[in-house]
Amino acid sequence: MDPYTLAYFAGHSDFGTTRRYVHPNMDTGRAAMERARVPADVVPQTDAPAPTPAASKPS
Repeated sequence: MDPYTLAYFAGHSDFGTTRRYVHPNMDTGRAAMERARVPADVVPQTDAPAPTPAASKPS
C-alpha cells in the first residue's frame, strides 16, 4: 500500500506522522517500479507514417 493511502486510512492529518512509521526498502521500491511499467504491447507504435494534412479548399 502506498504511504499516502496508509496515512488516509490511519486518520493522520499530517503526512509527517505516517512518515515516522514508513521505512521503504529496495524490495518494495522494485515492486512499485514493476507495477508502474507499461507492457510493450500497450505502448503506441510510432513507426507508422504521419497523417498527411487535408487539402485546403479555395475561398
